[in-house]
Amino acid sequence: LDALVNRQTINVDLCSDIDNSYVYLTAAIAHHLFSPDDFFVRTNQSIYHGYSGSAPMPIIISTQTIAKQELVVKRAIPTLSEWLHNAGLIDKPIRSAIRKGKSHYICEENLEARLNNLPRNKSEEYIRKLKNLRTGTPDLDVSKGISNFDKRMICVKQSCKKSCKSYHACRYRAYLRDSSNGNVDFIVCNHNYYLADIVIRREHSRMLLPMYKAVVVDVNG
Repeated sequence: LDALVNRQTINVDLCSDIDNSYVYLTAAIAHHLFSPDDFFVRTNQSIYHGYSGSAPMPIIISTQTIAKQELVVKRAIPTLSEWLHNAGLIDKPIRSAIRKGKSHYICEENLEARLNNLPRNKSEEYIRKLKNLRTGTPDLDVSKGISNFDKRMICVKQSCKKSCKSYHACRYRAYLRDSSNGNVDFIVCNHNYYLADIVIRREHSRMLLPMYKAVVVDVNG
């Protein structure tokens, strides 16, 4: 906690027989609740891209695997949030979101193109599963019963641009907006995504992640 508050780098070797995410999340939550902003970052970073001047900055949790990301977002943070709420220390849930590469999300245009060009041997049940992807989460990793080939066909491509005619209706873009501008307390991503954000900020003056005030790198999961 002292390292987070004082903007220092620290290496911590945690016991392997416990879920270390609860340890660093407890310190990170305490830091976030009592220090919702980082004025050093705001005054020394020139890259804002519309980030609200009053929005609390999230804390980034960088992990190695999607499985660990899911554990942090779906189990560890909700559990700690419930404990803190029951103890009267917070009045609203701790919010979090996972950020992954574009290939993990549904592209509206690519989905419709695939539905219009499916092989005739596809079953009615399979077609129904694909059509069901028109609504709900854009996260392909939670889609059940869809082949890896079709996931590659309907995912957001690296060449995705704002000029796309479905840009304003794009669920992937909406998800990015919803996990920025102070809407979440924690953003969880993998190491490649975090490092890519650093490179892009330095070389292209833009960002993958919103402005953040601290980073926890989990090298064990």
